[in-house]
Amino acid sequence: NQLPADGGEQRTVGDPRPPVLMARGVTKHFGEGGFFARLTGMARPPVQAVDDVSLHVNAKSTLGLVGESGSGKTTLARLIVGLEPADRGELQLMGVDLPADVGQRPQAALRQLQMVMQNPNEALNPYQTVGQAIGRPLRRLEQHLTEPQIKARVADLLESVRLSPSYAERVPAELSGGEK
Repeated sequence: NQLPADGGEQRTVGDPRPPVLMARGVTKHFGEGGFFARLTGMARPPVQAVDDVSLHVNAKSTLGLVGESGSGKTTLARLIVGLEPADRGELQLMGVDLPADVGQRPQAALRQLQMVMQNPNEALNPYQTVGQAIGRPLRRLEQHLTEPQIKARVADLLESVRLSPSYAERVPAELSGGEK
């Protein structure tokens, strides 16, 4: 038997391949504002930013999150990549459990999960060159690479998006919106 999976991919019933990304019952509530807010009587009720969200993304598929401003889309993305710890729920990447604390996640998982910011003007550090921005995750996640290898990889990555390797020396202010 064939069942349609996300993105139209056909999968066999009982297919052993896990989803690329799976979230089950993920919940995040933000508290009352901390000690000072409680001390001054300015505490607010907890905000349910993400409440019992489940999803799965199969290979060769795309998932789009759509919702009103403040509906929890960005918070869910931050939970998945580990920038915020979930209060409850399970996350798996290619069948491997992801701890809520990003510091406890394996390097391989950190390499696989990345966020793409909606506004490139806010996402790029205006004081770093393009080469520094691209090279930073390579230095952190591919620690076996030497500086010349990182420089070569940065050049390859720029060429892969049809930009000259000379862009590595530019700062974000020197780029057009599309180049960013």
